[in-house]
Amino acid sequence: MTDTKTEPLTCMVCGHTEFRERWPGLIACKECDFLTTDMSRYSDEDFSKLYGHDYFHGDEYHDYIAEKPITQRSFRLRMRKLEPLLDPNRHRKVLEVGCAYGFFLDAIRDRFESATGVDVSEAAVEYAREQGLDARLGDLPALALDPAYDLACMWDTIEHLPNPDAHLARIAELTKPGALLTITTGDIGSPLARLRGRSWRLIHPPTHLHYFSEETLTKLVEKHGFRVRHSSYCGGFRSLEFAANFIFNIRWKRPALYHAAQKTGLLKFAPYVNMFDIRYIIAEKIR
Repeated sequence: MTDTKTEPLTCMVCGHTEFRERWPGLIACKECDFLTTDMSRYSDEDFSKLYGHDYFHGDEYHDYIAEKPITQRSFRLRMRKLEPLLDPNRHRKVLEVGCAYGFFLDAIRDRFESATGVDVSEAAVEYAREQGLDARLGDLPALALDPAYDLACMWDTIEHLPNPDAHLARIAELTKPGALLTITTGDIGSPLARLRGRSWRLIHPPTHLHYFSEETLTKLVEKHGFRVRHSSYCGGFRSLEFAANFIFNIRWKRPALYHAAQKTGLLKFAPYVNMFDIRYIIAEKIR
């Protein structure tokens, strides 16, 4: 993992050095109100242990691999919004940061000239490679890659990274003007997030470390030479299995309720859900 500890603490969005505690363990920049985790509570070793096999099979997800068809349906929805901005003669080589088990890489393998994924989970990268995908193990800022990418994707990833600023700086190095960058992440400025406050479903450090609004996310990508071309809320297909596991097992610690829900047979369904709290931006590199 990239070492994120700096003295003094500096806001990655605006560079300000003064923060206030907003909620226990979470601090907000006094200048731009960017919300982030108090990283002094965690070590690099803590982060390196998070994304092993158990994260995808029992901890965050019930069975990540089993949900591949559902996940890929959501990726197809995201691609529909991206398609109008894609130039087939210009955008040919893809870099995905946080590729996990390679479901997006697999979905687009026939659409682009090449697609490379990066992830810190050894189990996930090994699985992706077994599927014939170009997946690299490691932290993007420390990896040696050719600066030849036309499209960089961060699907539900930026909030997990100890240092998103360093990742975006590396993406800027690996792309040229005209390249596109896609990011999806929870929007702390959304109506639902403001209503729920500290109880918002997407606030759960240390897996989710940073909480962007549309404004702070836009400022961050602009800092690295990108201009936002598209911004919207995006939904996706969610298995009720995933939702039940998250609510009953992870949040409430009530496995008996989870098993009771399983017996109903309803958890096999995967409806489309848009709670208007996931921000989707597409940005173009302009310098």
